[in-house]
Amino acid sequence: MADKPNLLLTASALAYFVASVAAIFAGDELLDLAGATGTPLELALLQLLGAATFSLSMLNWMSRYSLTGGIFGRPLVVANFANSAISALMLFHLSRQAGISAALGIALGFYALIALAFGAKLFLPARENKSVCIVVLAMLIGMTPAMAADYDPNCLEKTIIRVANRDLVITRKDAERIRLTVEKYLAEKKPKLELSVTGPGPAFIDCQGTVRMGAWILQSAHSEKPELKMIYRVHTNDLLLVQQVIELKQVAGRWTVTGIDVETWHALW
Repeated sequence: MADKPNLLLTASALAYFVASVAAIFAGDELLDLAGATGTPLELALLQLLGAATFSLSMLNWMSRYSLTGGIFGRPLVVANFANSAISALMLFHLSRQAGISAALGIALGFYALIALAFGAKLFLPARENKSVCIVVLAMLIGMTPAMAADYDPNCLEKTIIRVANRDLVITRKDAERIRLTVEKYLAEKKPKLELSVTGPGPAFIDCQGTVRMGAWILQSAHSEKPELKMIYRVHTNDLLLVQQVIELKQVAGRWTVTGIDVETWHALW
């Protein structure tokens, strides 16, 4: 038993705790931010991942006064190294497939540094791994504020939405103009919305080319009138989908709101 808490175990426990709480209690918001559909299965899998991460956080926190060197500390180090190394490799593979965003870069950098620190504990002599751990912790502490300050969910500057028989190019500025138009309409007309529906947030285009404004998603209306629609998922499960819809059409080069509705979709089985 050490006299002082282990910095690596303490720092990783706190980081895992923050991530796990977000996954367990804010799963819908994280899925929306990631551009996922937010089905009950995806939400359950995310919460299960949060539960596993929370368990690792508690393990590291309760063991923060333990010695991580030698035979007795090896199970703790191996568990942390396996988790962080596999996570870093999976995130690296994802970044090569889908492109790296700010959020993905933060997660990849964190797991890579943690894997390096626990790998040093596992494979290097005590004197050398202590130096590596100090460097890794200093880098982790130093890079976190900068990454948080530079975080920008916007991944693309423009995207293409198929409207009827033509391709409509939507830039980041176009999305922002649409957001302002919708906000003005909601403020002036004060239409009745579903209770859980909030106003549109900052406009951005994610790495999948989806235009997002907070929890709202801009997509094709698959018709000429209206051309586009913004949707807000109010309720979704395997049998029912309820979404708030704002219809949009471009008139004389400017976007206007043509109507507001609630769409309900039922499963056919």
